[in-house]
Amino acid sequence: MRSAVLDSGAYDTLIDVEGAYNAARAAIVDGELELIYTHVNVDELAATGDLDRRRHLLFAMVSLGRWEPTGTLMLGPYERKPGDVRGSRLDAGRLGADEDAGIFKALTAGGNLKHSGDALLAVTAAVEDCVLVIRERGDEKLAKRAREQGLEALTVLELLAEFGFGATST
Repeated sequence: MRSAVLDSGAYDTLIDVEGAYNAARAAIVDGELELIYTHVNVDELAATGDLDRRRHLLFAMVSLGRWEPTGTLMLGPYERKPGDVRGSRLDAGRLGADEDAGIFKALTAGGNLKHSGDALLAVTAAVEDCVLVIRERGDEKLAKRAREQGLEALTVLELLAEFGFGATST
């Protein structure tokens, strides 16, 4: 079974690309795919301004995935503005190992708190032995930093192609 942690922006592809949600669902039902989400995803998607879009994104996340605590904790300010995740919810994260701290630091681009949500998701992917799934465009730097830490990073369409889904763009 293939397991994956989706960056919050990757859920856009699941609802915007015709057939992507159904392809993911079929792979999950067939026991070939497992999607994991964390409080970071919940918080970021819940901050989506458009109510209808927010509802679709959260439905896709919850209906396809299972919740797990983040792979490590980042203590500090949790939220500066809605959707601006800067730390961990103490009841929704795990104490991380020393090697996780290195991954976290590298994924925050040397400690830039702007990237802490991405880093928490990447560490979760490492701890859960999953692929980190990014949005189709715009997360190339995140993917590069994740790969430099030994993590596998794919776009949603690259992941779904493993299960026979043939869409090529968003």
